[in-house]
Amino acid sequence: AFLMTALWALLPAVAIGPAWAVVALILLEVGFLIDFPGVRLQGHIAGAAAFGRLFWANFDVTGKTAGISQRLITVAPVIASNYYHWFRQREEAARLRQWERGWGRLYLYGAAILMTALLRFELGRSFTVVGWALFALVLIAAGQRWNIADLRWQSYAIAAIAFWRSWATDFWAPGDFSDMAARIATGAFVIACFFVAQLLLPQARDETTAGEPYARLFYSLLATVLLTILLYHEVHGSFLTMAWGAEGLVLLGTGFPLRDRTLRLSGLTLFMVCILKLFVYDLRNLETLYRILSFIVLGVILVGVSWAYTRFRDHVNRYL
Repeated sequence: AFLMTALWALLPAVAIGPAWAVVALILLEVGFLIDFPGVRLQGHIAGAAAFGRLFWANFDVTGKTAGISQRLITVAPVIASNYYHWFRQREEAARLRQWERGWGRLYLYGAAILMTALLRFELGRSFTVVGWALFALVLIAAGQRWNIADLRWQSYAIAAIAFWRSWATDFWAPGDFSDMAARIATGAFVIACFFVAQLLLPQARDETTAGEPYARLFYSLLATVLLTILLYHEVHGSFLTMAWGAEGLVLLGTGFPLRDRTLRLSGLTLFMVCILKLFVYDLRNLETLYRILSFIVLGVILVGVSWAYTRFRDHVNRYL
């Protein structure tokens, strides 16, 4: 406690959190070396203090050192230390006392929280969703690769936050973007991350996702719904039905070679939405030319899908 108080009094505000993290690292390593739980407990307390200190004094820092944000310089090492502590807790699990066994998971979640906050402040209002979506993709890939359920659950949560922010903030208020192409590029990146995350998960339940039966469906729905919303915001109302019909066609067509039932059902659902929109909204609100175009395009797509199902029934059955 005296050492941490001295560091608080002597160091600049932005350096206190990382310094406390170093103290936590030393205490925990010494605690493992001499197998003294009391020293490890002090290390955990120092680590928790470092975590809280970052939110108090580091995330709103705007200065730079050697052209690099002081926020990044001071927060990134603490994130790394949290992952290291989690690894050490797993590695030394046999030596831990009963009350210590849950600390490893806390470090893992603490690192994810710090990374999520760091991305928000570093990337700014418009690019935050890009960082969050990519982070969620990395977490789901790591969770699958090493069968770590906590990483997968973190990915689900961060993906949901990225979806919500894209919908509620970025699509309604473009922020720093001055042209439609940039907004579409950002939204498309997030959607692509969700689709890739979906493909990283097994379609059938296995030992790694036995308790997460709807994980693949979750990512597929996030991507499909977000793409549908993006088209709603960026495509002129007269062409929206055609755009959604094209999206449904792509989802359906992709679902067959990938043998993905969720994609196929999403495509068929979009066709149903388009049909309802045609009769409920387009017939009364669109100009004659656009109304005719919507009917023709959607009709051609539906006839083509029906013909493909009939003509290649045997091939289709193999993908179902």
